[in-house]
Amino acid sequence: MTSASATSSNPRSLGSRNSALGAIPAGPAILLVAVAWVFIPADQLPTFDTLKTLVLLIGVTVLSAAAAIRRTSALTRGVAVHENATPDGDPLLLVPFGLVVVALIVTGSAGPRGSLEGPFLALGALAATRLLASTSDGRAAVVALARGASIAALGAGTYAIVQRAGLDPTPWGARSQVTSTFGNTSFAAEFQAAATPFALLLAFGGGRGRGDRMLGGTAAALAAIHLVLAQSRIDLVAVVAAVAIAATYLLAARGRRKAALGLGSTLLASGGVLAMLFAHAAGGGEIPFIGRSDTVAIRTHIWSSFAAMLTEVPLWLPQGAPFVDLYPAFRDAAEFKLSIARTVTTPHNDLMGLTLTLGVAGALTALACALLLVRRLIRAAPGSSDAPYVAATLGCMTALFVSALASSPLTHGATALLGALAWGAALALRPTTRTIWAPERVFVDWGLAIALGIAIIPALGIVRADTFVADARSALAKGELQRALLAYEVAAAADARAHDARHELGTLLHNEHEFEAAEQALRSAALIRPGSARTQANLARTLLAQDRSAEARQILEAGLAACSWHPELLTTRAQFALSEGRGADAVTDFTAAREYLAHEPRIDALIAEARLLAEPGGAGHEFALDVLKDLLERDDRAQVARSVPKMLRRDPSLLPALVATARRLVSAQPEHAAVLVAAAAESPVARADVGFLEEAGAVLTQAGWTDAGSRFTGRALGLRARSAYDRGENERAVRFAQKAGPRDPDPEHYLVMARALARLDQGHAAVEAVGSAAATGRGIDPQAVRADPVLGGLLPDDALELILRRAAKLHGDGQE
Repeated sequence: MTSASATSSNPRSLGSRNSALGAIPAGPAILLVAVAWVFIPADQLPTFDTLKTLVLLIGVTVLSAAAAIRRTSALTRGVAVHENATPDGDPLLLVPFGLVVVALIVTGSAGPRGSLEGPFLALGALAATRLLASTSDGRAAVVALARGASIAALGAGTYAIVQRAGLDPTPWGARSQVTSTFGNTSFAAEFQAAATPFALLLAFGGGRGRGDRMLGGTAAALAAIHLVLAQSRIDLVAVVAAVAIAATYLLAARGRRKAALGLGSTLLASGGVLAMLFAHAAGGGEIPFIGRSDTVAIRTHIWSSFAAMLTEVPLWLPQGAPFVDLYPAFRDAAEFKLSIARTVTTPHNDLMGLTLTLGVAGALTALACALLLVRRLIRAAPGSSDAPYVAATLGCMTALFVSALASSPLTHGATALLGALAWGAALALRPTTRTIWAPERVFVDWGLAIALGIAIIPALGIVRADTFVADARSALAKGELQRALLAYEVAAAADARAHDARHELGTLLHNEHEFEAAEQALRSAALIRPGSARTQANLARTLLAQDRSAEARQILEAGLAACSWHPELLTTRAQFALSEGRGADAVTDFTAAREYLAHEPRIDALIAEARLLAEPGGAGHEFALDVLKDLLERDDRAQVARSVPKMLRRDPSLLPALVATARRLVSAQPEHAAVLVAAAAESPVARADVGFLEEAGAVLTQAGWTDAGSRFTGRALGLRARSAYDRGENERAVRFAQKAGPRDPDPEHYLVMARALARLDQGHAAVEAVGSAAATGRGIDPQAVRADPVLGGLLPDDALELILRRAAKLHGDGQE
């Protein structure tokens, strides 16, 4: 590689202007800082990575267009361009570009089911690789990258310390998690581990002066602090491995082969020991350094499921669907429980992720390119002055490789860009004359700029969708339903592949009983992610709510055929059983689902509801009351409010036992008693029970809910007034209604009074009672009054006509 040696032996400073493209090393480095630091301070944002990908695409489009303009200008003026002339034909750049094109084609052909985020990120990162690889001075490229990585690491580490100190002003600042600008502690740690070798390069004199040494030293120190605070074990291992590999190479390059062999052997032995410790932790053993055994076990379960995918899915071909869609059919029940039912979006291993995206052949090709690049880097003569720059680049690649064994650094914008730029710096350090083709560089510049510019449009839609999903979730948390619905609709319209926006919109619409709109949203979500059991379950529930049980059952059975144990599907089948009166079957399915949803209190409430249907009274009552007490202890009032009316619908005889429980609780736990009877009052059974209303009113009053207690008492008196009226006891009805009205401003109380007074031939008083009904603020239906056989008999009456005309205007029926 004569050309490589010649290029590296004549370094120029970064400020040199001998080349028309002398700014190329600085451009990608500045872009790295921008991508690493950018984030949206919005709570409940799904991820920061879509924004980072968008910024990367915009930045690399601008840089590619600028390079195209400068190269076009240089060609027009006949000016020589001093740069690495071969990167576009270099197999180690051209082959990865080809793999990205394949991924884009496969993903695009998959329609809404395909995920564009990964291919877009890879396209932008490789375009940045090409820009850095075009630099004629390999050392300048590495130093520029080291500066960018160090500035990014320094800023991220500083922000992490601010977060741990509890000074973060963002909506999630109270958590004091060291996520920095990456949205996740592990994502931040991956970047810091990969950036550390470049920071150390500057710290130990690989830059251009004291400023570089100070920058590198400070960045390395802050990166180390950040890594310790993040407590990401795999990334601590990654940074140690990176430094050890860099040191091993430096020793070998300087002729100290025995020392290099000893350090390398120690590194391999340590890796083997760590692998055994991880395996021990995965089996349930607790090793403090390795971390919690459940997190390690989760990864081993996922990898085991991936092995099953290799045998059942044709992974020798690229998969257009993302991992999050393919994985559920192979998901292990034990991993589901360990993960507390969380959605698994990544295989936690980049090699597996590449296999899904590119197929086995594509992943092996990418791995071969990486090995060939390493081989090219280390084939330098002993004593080479490039050794520190090569060592830093190898260290970065090593950190990314180790992190990728148990995480997915190449799917996160800033870390992926850092790895891509390390690749580009390696190509600049070791250019080759063995090219596959020699295209006209200016055409490639313009072609890439145009392609990247086109990719910005859908990428912008993805970011817009994520932002509105976050806004919708925040609105829901504040109880702003209409704002949430609008935000979800905007998110779904912004990105044709936005599954979560459609799923959450459909679920919300279902809860609001807008079943047709919910069905449309959930069907759209199912087209994007047909492997989602939650979407299938919610769609089946929505169809069941529309009395389309045959269609609902078909969807449910298809989901259960793919995953017979999934709790969302089991709970849906149990709800089918409830709707058909099969309480025992519902208990069986709800109980099976509880094994996976023990952390969700709603599942016990569902079991209680089913047991009340299967075994009314006795044990069913006892279990239901125990569940409600547990929910009250958890202060889950919303679930109590949802569950009590459903329980009473299944077994109305629960009502006396529920009231008795409230009376026992009211002295020691008045709030619990009040919440319990208030929830029961939402049931039609309770609202029609005079005895319950009177006892509930007494409980609420004793609990300090005076206004609510008064309303309940008034409602009970109103029911007594109606009962007396129906029996012909008109004077008694009037007395009850007179007491009911002031306590419970329901117009019906006054209308009952008016009818009773009319029967007693007290027409003037009856008209005044109708006026009192209209004055409650809830309004009356004037047509119903006119058609009433008793009240209509009061007409014609000028006062009553005036009341009815005013009521008609308020009622909105168009009358004067």
